[in-house]
Amino acid sequence: MIKTKSGLKSFDLQLDKLPLTKSFINSVIENPMDLHKRRIQWAIDKLNEEGKALTVSNITVMTGVGNKYRKLVIEEIKKALEELGER
Repeated sequence: MIKTKSGLKSFDLQLDKLPLTKSFINSVIENPMDLHKRRIQWAIDKLNEEGKALTVSNITVMTGVGNKYRKLVIEEIKKALEELGER
């Protein structure tokens, strides 16, 4: 949307011309593992709401993680379940 509204043809290459925009984007961007951790917490909350079992499998399915991060996400899920005393 920023690219469209600004009229910049190559937004990524011209981001230095928009220092405030660049600063804002950098302040709110999250890395892939932060995204997955947030999704894990969301899945745990949702499963609790629905009264479903908190299992690695259920949480993995709900997070929609791809193969690239699957092993790391499963480890994060196990950590989260251990902290909850669910494992």
